Amino acid sequence: MELSLLLGKQIASMLLIAVFGFISVKAKIVKPEDSRVLSTITMYLVCPFSIYHAFQMDFSLDKLSGFGLAMAAAILAHVIFILLNRITRPLTKETPIESASVIYSNSMNLVLPLLMATLGGEWVFYTAAFCAVQTFLFWSHGISLIREETKIEWKKILNMNIIAIFLGMASFILGIRLPSVLETAVEDVASLIGPVCMLVMGMLMGGMDLKKTFTNVRAWRISLRRLLVYPAAVLLIFRLMGITRFHPDGFRIIMITMMAAASCTASSVVQMASVYGKNEEYSCVINVITLVLCVVTMPLIIYLYQVVFA
Repeated sequence: MELSLLLGKQIASMLLIAVFGFISVKAKIVKPEDSRVLSTITMYLVCPFSIYHAFQMDFSLDKLSGFGLAMAAAILAHVIFILLNRITRPLTKETPIESASVIYSNSMNLVLPLLMATLGGEWVFYTAAFCAVQTFLFWSHGISLIREETKIEWKKILNMNIIAIFLGMASFILGIRLPSVLETAVEDVASLIGPVCMLVMGMLMGGMDLKKTFTNVRAWRISLRRLLVYPAAVLLIFRLMGITRFHPDGFRIIMITMMAAASCTASSVVQMASVYGKNEEYSCVINVITLVLCVVTMPLIIYLYQVVFA
């Protein structure tokens, strides 16, 4: 229960940073479209640095096996998400943007800073497994879904985030550590991921009609599926499998996976909707609603996880 309350407080503080971005637009300090510059910096600099820095630790077989468990759990969670979406999509008549918003969570931009604030930086390592799986799937399945095309552009999968994962894993296994000055610089850039992403979201909100946003009933339904229904399904299947027993730190490793699975909609969905001209405003509406609701829903899911696996 204590961890759930701590999560709620930390998410609320991050939400306040989004409010700062919102105020900066309303005060005409910046324009909503200025957020694209910050989005580009986040995608191509801050996120890769965050991923690589997570691997800057001493190698051990225990950590490697824990990473393997986190990777397997992340793959299973995404398989559940995609299968559930394929079952329900014909019934709910979801648009591609809605499907992508339900399947892909903000595992990197929200969970990384949350973990650093609650469990400690050493546990960020296991989040990289979820990020690796989601990055690969998003740049293959997710992009083709948003573009409404069956063709997958495999070249785009090898992006900065995937490269950072490969380099980070190689550094971890080979015991390569950055010089102290360079490591400090990388760590400082990596620490920007939470604040910058929240500022971007706030700036986008500043250009939106908030009354129209929060009265969109369909967006609320999509949001509740992303935050409660899908994570609950993952939690149930994990419990039936007894997945935490496969590693001494299995309880915390799987809890990190559940945090990522219960996070708000991935900001990458908004970014790609903008790139491909696929209803960017509506994708942003879903993102904003899930971010606000996440203050309550993520702690709730983690509380249920602690009760179920106690």
